[in-house]
Amino acid sequence: MTLAVPMFIGGLMRYALDKKHAGRAESEDAGVLVSSGLIAGEAIMGVIVAIFLYLNIGIGIEGISKLIVEMLSLAAFAGVCLYLWKTADKSING
Repeated sequence: MTLAVPMFIGGLMRYALDKKHAGRAESEDAGVLVSSGLIAGEAIMGVIVAIFLYLNIGIGIEGISKLIVEMLSLAAFAGVCLYLWKTADKSING
C-alpha cells in the first residue's frame, strides 16, 4: 500500500463525517488531533526501523506466510480507521 491510499481513505472519512455533521464547528473535531498523533507516531517508528536496518537487526516475522502478514496489516489499518472514525464522530456529536 502506498502513502497515497491511506491519505485518500482519510480524506474520504473526513468528507463523510463532514456530510454527516454539516454545520458543526471544525474546532470541536478531536479526529484531527488523533490523526496528528498517528502521523507523529509513524514518523518515530520510521526512525526506529531505519536504525534497525542500519545496525542490521532483523525485524522480520519468520514462519508466517506473506498472505497472513498482509491480512494482519490490513486488519490493523481497518482498526485504526474505525478508531479514528469513532473518535471524530464522538467529538462532533459531543
